[in-house]
Amino acid sequence: MPERRVTLRDLGAYPIVCMPPGTGLRTVFDQACAAQSLQPAIALQAIADLATRGLAVAILSDSMAAR
Repeated sequence: MPERRVTLRDLGAYPIVCMPPGTGLRTVFDQACAAQSLQPAIALQAIADLATRGLAVAILSDSMAAR
C-alpha cells in the first residue's frame, strides 16, 4: 500500500485519539494546530491500539507507528 500523508486540516474530519497533554508528541501536535488556528476534536487520550480498532485517528511518532 502506498504511503499516504494527511494534513492537520484533513484530521479535522475525524475524532482524534491522542497522547495526554504534557507529553512530547501531544505538545508538538497542540502547537502545530494552534499555529494553523485549528481546534481538533480530541475524542480520547489513550493508546494507539484504540485507533487500530477503527475508533479514531491516532497521532503517533514514527517509532510508535512502527510497532
